[in-house]
Amino acid sequence: MRTYLADYRNSVFLEHEIQMLCSAFEEAWRVVEANPDTYVPVDNPDLLRHMLAEQIVYVARNGICSHSGLRDAGFHRIGADSPTM
Repeated sequence: MRTYLADYRNSVFLEHEIQMLCSAFEEAWRVVEANPDTYVPVDNPDLLRHMLAEQIVYVARNGICSHSGLRDAGFHRIGADSPTM
């Protein structure tokens, strides 16, 4: 996620926001990895991770700023329902 955010570091997000984005991403990715049969098949994990990161950044830039909102938007992008946590 930090690699994906490198282009935004000085122009869009503050460090504490980057930490929240990374946390939401990592939480979502752990759920996907732990439930491969429940979520989108991971034929190309790098592409799936990129799509997840891209969506989280997109919604953050457009006003979603809660950890759960960011995480859930990531699930939506990869075609999965948000988990019950």
